[in-house]
Amino acid sequence: MILPSVLSAQVETKQSQVAPAQGIVFDQLSWQQVVAKAKADNKYIFVDCYATWCVPCKEMEKKVYPDQKVADFFNARFISVKMQMDTAKNDNEFTRSAYADARYIRKQYRVGLYPTFLFFNPDGRLLDRSAGAMDADNFIKAATDATDPQKNYYSLLKQFQQGNKNMAEMSYLARQGLILGDTGNANKVAATYISSLKRKDLLTKENILFMVNYTQKTKDYGFNFLYTDAAAIDKIMGDDDYAQGTVHGIIYRNKVRPALLSAQKSGRQPDWNSLAAMLRKAYNPYYANRIIAGAKTDWYAATKDTLQYTYYLVRYVDQYVMSIKHSSGNYGLSLVLNNDAWEIFQDSRDSAELTKALSWSGRAVLMYPSPNWMDTYANLLYKLGQVKQAIAWEENAVKLAPGEKQLQEILEKMKSGKATLTKN
Repeated sequence: MILPSVLSAQVETKQSQVAPAQGIVFDQLSWQQVVAKAKADNKYIFVDCYATWCVPCKEMEKKVYPDQKVADFFNARFISVKMQMDTAKNDNEFTRSAYADARYIRKQYRVGLYPTFLFFNPDGRLLDRSAGAMDADNFIKAATDATDPQKNYYSLLKQFQQGNKNMAEMSYLARQGLILGDTGNANKVAATYISSLKRKDLLTKENILFMVNYTQKTKDYGFNFLYTDAAAIDKIMGDDDYAQGTVHGIIYRNKVRPALLSAQKSGRQPDWNSLAAMLRKAYNPYYANRIIAGAKTDWYAATKDTLQYTYYLVRYVDQYVMSIKHSSGNYGLSLVLNNDAWEIFQDSRDSAELTKALSWSGRAVLMYPSPNWMDTYANLLYKLGQVKQAIAWEENAVKLAPGEKQLQEILEKMKSGKATLTKN
């Protein structure tokens, strides 16, 4: 993306510089001036995207930017500018004048983490980005990699378009294309890379992760691989539901969600039978049943039909989540189980549903003994009338998180025989 010559109607600011003692020199310039100066001096552009409340940003400001080796490296190669992404009452005149440019940078380059570091070539093309605080050596390395001619995204992309199908370069190109927001070319490169691999080469953890990042549609090459080789992929990823969950998501987004949105706009119920028949014909009964169960759960949650929502949520979790025996991340699965159990606690008065949710919550606690997970378990016990056990579990939660006032308040309600939740 080439930066436009003028990004806002802001008043041109007299060139000035801000630098910590013996540190990076940060120019105070409009974007028009930044690009002009970079071209004239044949220097790269470094943009520090920060927020006033961001602690890691302040750490960079205090410890890394003043470092002399960092300063020597950046001042010799870059026009450096700081871009404040938020607004504050005590912002100075220049910062206020740059609000429009900051909004543009945040939107155009999808800046959502702070600090984010953007590296541009002298023509204003984004070369690379990094995020998060780092030490001086890693910061210099990030800038070195961003400006390495051998890793120049645009040169490598041109070579690819001219017929160079180097496997290592294609993998890098696809990843870098996503980082830079060039999703169209990234997907083309990824498709070429994936389709060039033999099955045995695809069946590695690294290539499976790569493939999933670029598999968004049912027509993508990776979708068929995930669909037909689910067992082998699950084994490699150490997750019983890795391939199936990914396939579920792709089919849902491409085939089912549009029908739900259409039904929502027209104010009518989805034609569940037709959707299920379409899925059975295109795929198989397993995915038809699973996706429709999940879709009904989403639909009734969105339409606030509590009875139907809890009914389908219980059936979905029991059949497709609790059946997962091996998961690549205990925290992730326990989070799903805990959150779904909490949903049933909040929305259901049915003892059978609450008992099911209690079993999910118990498994979540065993997988990840968090005080919040224990709180869910205790609340379910309490709602089921098992008061003594509920108090014991809530006391455990309070001991593990003594600073959590809400847990203490719930414990006091349990001991006083009061409802811990007034929603129902």
